[in-house]
Amino acid sequence: MQYRQSAFLVNHLVALGHYPEIVENLDPGTVSLLFDDRSENTGQSLRAELERRVDGRVEILGVQEASRGGRRWNLGVSIVSFDRVLCRKLFRTWVKLEHGVYDVGGSSFSDKNLLYDAVLCHGPYSSERLERVYGVKTYQVGYPKYSTAVEQNLSPQSAVRSALGVREDQLLVSWLPTLDEKNSINAFVDEFSALPENIFAVAKLHPMTASLHPDQARGIEVSGVRLLPENVNFELQDLILGSDVTVHDLGGTGLAAIYLWANPIFLEISDSASTANGERTPESMVRSILGAVVPGNLSFAIAESLKVSRPDSPESIMRAGLRRKFFAGEKGLDSLIAARTISRLAARSWLLAWADSNPVSRLVRRLAITRLRKNSVRKLFSQSSVKGGGQ
Repeated sequence: MQYRQSAFLVNHLVALGHYPEIVENLDPGTVSLLFDDRSENTGQSLRAELERRVDGRVEILGVQEASRGGRRWNLGVSIVSFDRVLCRKLFRTWVKLEHGVYDVGGSSFSDKNLLYDAVLCHGPYSSERLERVYGVKTYQVGYPKYSTAVEQNLSPQSAVRSALGVREDQLLVSWLPTLDEKNSINAFVDEFSALPENIFAVAKLHPMTASLHPDQARGIEVSGVRLLPENVNFELQDLILGSDVTVHDLGGTGLAAIYLWANPIFLEISDSASTANGERTPESMVRSILGAVVPGNLSFAIAESLKVSRPDSPESIMRAGLRRKFFAGEKGLDSLIAARTISRLAARSWLLAWADSNPVSRLVRRLAITRLRKNSVRKLFSQSSVKGGGQ
């Protein structure tokens, strides 16, 4: 059976934003883009969008189409889990590309990491935790999605401000609430709508907010807060780099702003996501170091953030430390590092596939997850006993 080098799995349009920087550093003749065609409607929309973006440079196939045609790849890359049986049939080796150091929804640090042969992760924090808890091999590749922005030291502020209609005497403040029912929308929407005239505030919702949390989307619209227009054609990194201040709650956008050397502030929200599997989440770690804005203090926090954006300020030094903790890679080279890692893994995929099928390797993974669950239960009972003793 003949194997093509590598395939990138697209089971949602969100995945499209994470692959282009890497694919551009690979030989197009060795790469395929596989979309989820198990649903006819979803498959048709994904194919149409892929064809529009790729313009014939890379092979495009549906996963079922590829399976029926007997197609195989040395390496498959995905940003979220997918049908394991189908992936094992299509890919000799299956790896995950981490797309945000966070725990919302359990996508970064969950048992699903046991599905993969390896994880292409952002940096030291993820690498240590994934290998210790799940026994999965990791490769630190930084944040390829934003590689070009860092490499070219992009400064899209004038283009972004012009596209949004920001006046010269106004500050551009971008609010990036994540896709979660416990995000900052309900707690902060009134404050955003009441910001002074010298602040041009715009909200960029997650692409799936309108469909999964329609009440939140309607709440933003009713409040009068500006939503990022659908016809504005720039990427998330452009908005982050083009803003004077970015405002974040949960999810990966706040850490993306730290990676991009931007000027982020973080909102205080429910502490329900402060721990995951008994360990502190990246969000709670960032808030404990940089602080978080409580309701009622947004306008003051925005003004203060402009005073601490100097490179030698304590806050900038702390952000640099967080950047080293969460992200590896060299400035502007992350996409190239990821591409070369994928090429190497594809070339030796048979070895990784053997390790995954090896009984000893599987046993190590099972023991790791069993230990994790026992520790979580132990911590839960410990916390309960402490609370009970204090009553």
